[in-house]
Amino acid sequence: MAEFNGPLMVIPTGTTGNYSGLPQYRVTAPFTFNVGKGFYVNIPVGFVSDLASIPWPARNWFNPSDKRWAQAAVVHDYCCSNRIFSRSLCDHLFMEGMLVNNTPRHIAWAMYAFVKLRSLYLKIRMGRSYYLSDGS
Repeated sequence: MAEFNGPLMVIPTGTTGNYSGLPQYRVTAPFTFNVGKGFYVNIPVGFVSDLASIPWPARNWFNPSDKRWAQAAVVHDYCCSNRIFSRSLCDHLFMEGMLVNNTPRHIAWAMYAFVKLRSLYLKIRMGRSYYLSDGS
């Protein structure tokens, strides 16, 4: 089963994300997302993420920094911005990370669906350039 090897520890950078307009955070302690069978993602100190890019109408119900999905969002942002895996696999890791951190299944599926819809929107809006940029 997948697991995180430590908690998410971040500090605010004082800036906002390119696409989300949300505050950005810098990782202050490294952690690893171990997916299993020798497959893992190492998140280094210094990586910057806006945590979960939740659309503004939903932020009253879903806090972007909620620990149940924020750590999974950092893994997703790291994988996308460094083009480590396909966008689809990065999205799957986001879902897996949320479930590992005890996000209720219906909420994890809703957030996963929003990530997929956002990817489709940005692909249509920006074309291939979206996949060649940071994609977070």
